[in-house]
Amino acid sequence: MGYMRKYGIRTAAVLLLALSLAVCVYSLAHVDGSSSGAAQTFGRGGGDGGLSFNGNGGGDGAQPGFGDGIDGSAPGATGSADGTPGGGDAGSAPGAAGSGSGSAAGASGGDAGSAPGSTGADGASGNSDTGSEQSEVGSAQGAPGGSSSAVGPDGVGGFAGGGTQGGGAPGFGRGGGFGASSSGAGKSGLVAYAFVFAALAAAGAYAVFRRKADVPADRRKGLLWPLLGAGVLLRIAVAPWAASHQGDLNFFRAWASQAAENLSGFYVNGNADYPPLYIYALYVIGRLLRAASLAPYATVLYKLPSMLADAGTAWVLFLASRRYAGYAAGLLVALLYLLNPAVIVNSTYWGQVDSLFTLLVVGAVYLLTRGRIGWASALFAAAILMKPQGIIFAPVLFFGLVSARNLRAWLTAIAASAATLLAVALPFSTGQSPLWLYRLYAGTVQEYPYATVNAYNLFALLGDNYKADATRFLGLTFHAWGLAGIVLTTLFAWRAYARSRQAAFAPAAAMLLISGVFTLSTGMHERYLFPAAALAALAYLQLRDRVLLWLAAGFSLTIFVNTFAILFQSGGNETYSFTMWAASTMNVALFGSAVLWAIGYVRLPGLRYEQAERTLAAEVLK
Repeated sequence: MGYMRKYGIRTAAVLLLALSLAVCVYSLAHVDGSSSGAAQTFGRGGGDGGLSFNGNGGGDGAQPGFGDGIDGSAPGATGSADGTPGGGDAGSAPGAAGSGSGSAAGASGGDAGSAPGSTGADGASGNSDTGSEQSEVGSAQGAPGGSSSAVGPDGVGGFAGGGTQGGGAPGFGRGGGFGASSSGAGKSGLVAYAFVFAALAAAGAYAVFRRKADVPADRRKGLLWPLLGAGVLLRIAVAPWAASHQGDLNFFRAWASQAAENLSGFYVNGNADYPPLYIYALYVIGRLLRAASLAPYATVLYKLPSMLADAGTAWVLFLASRRYAGYAAGLLVALLYLLNPAVIVNSTYWGQVDSLFTLLVVGAVYLLTRGRIGWASALFAAAILMKPQGIIFAPVLFFGLVSARNLRAWLTAIAASAATLLAVALPFSTGQSPLWLYRLYAGTVQEYPYATVNAYNLFALLGDNYKADATRFLGLTFHAWGLAGIVLTTLFAWRAYARSRQAAFAPAAAMLLISGVFTLSTGMHERYLFPAAALAALAYLQLRDRVLLWLAAGFSLTIFVNTFAILFQSGGNETYSFTMWAASTMNVALFGSAVLWAIGYVRLPGLRYEQAERTLAAEVLK
């Protein structure tokens, strides 16, 4: 009995890890090697495209126009005006897109078609009419047929993707939610899980915060890592069968192949719009996929960095709890983040890289609160080199440096940022203009000149999804209103940080910035709010104010709803639905609540800081 009392919790965690490993191995063993990267079916085949968790559908689904050639060559590397992909025998694209005006992925299109995500000569690129031109390999893997259009609003281009009749994934647009390989079973399972998670989260919060449940000090050692490992393994088990955004994954496939072929010439020979940091991950994946034995697990490999990053962010949240929040609260917050459906739908389902970006941001902000200026600056720079949205968080570093009032801190920050920039960007700079990175970012920022790009924010609430940001409203363009929103949000966050008089307010300032910019600025995508939930949780662990937990829960809900709606959407992007109205209203309300909370908090920062110190002392004396 003594052994069970002392080691029972750890034993249960290890058993959970072992069970998760068995589930993971079983899942990967049933991945169909003949449909590398395509949506899988778990159990009986049958039905048209998509996936199935209960074995009743998805048997014919395949991804159009792309393949992972064993020799690592870029699939569909060139395309003609009629949308027929080129390429050699070994690197040709299975499931090649049919004829029409759209050019193949990563292709150099003709007059009638254009590169992915651009606008064609007739304003309607990415339209496949017949799906009749198929390669032999594509026919064997369920090449697309029928008719499908990937035309976004106002002539936003997409891919020639084939129709759903032949089992191919539908066409998709670069900025929208077309092409998510989804099914009713996958949607229902994810929704059911979200409700189960909400119930478990409520029960856990009640036990920790109301019943004061805790883990005795002698039973804590070695408890966190098996739980994090189990979370990652279960993600890997789900990833092959989960609905993916085939548009984004197809870009990653093409870029991984290009990077593996010639990393230093990646930007010279291609037209990728991602900053260079993530290209290193794609390079490793591209090299791994040259091994034929790994080809069936391509989708898992593309999702793996983000799934690992989810566990990394949970670990950082746990580390942040040690000073103020206590062990039980930190463990609860870390596990709730790891199991959060808003996080899972992004990395394990969609296959996007926001989890990696969030890990860098959360790590940078946490290190800033600990006074590690050099490492914090390096991670802030890395976040910007990961996604352009990292610029949103740069003011937090500025706030910290101004508060430090130390020239050495400024010099350290500059040196660390410059070293990170050089280490990441130099390998891609051969044969490039000195301003190549600036031009890359400038082009990315100007890529989506719309009020909102499926982001459920203030502009979506007004019914302006995919409306040009040059549209005038109350005398100013949407773009001008968005810039004003960014400036006001930054000034308010700076004022709140300065009034708080404590470095621990940095996560709250970062939360205010991302929430305000997402809600009030133009050109936002549905996933740009993703870091807000983790930052709100980190702010709670630093400031010990439970209002922040409610904000984290609210952000999690709207992030999940927005991502889920776009991933599984059908129809045009411009549709104004009840879901869009409700989530947009809630996001506006959440930002307003965060502002009101900050105003109230900074009025008595000293009192709250002393209360947190007393709470810490009580935890230590337990």
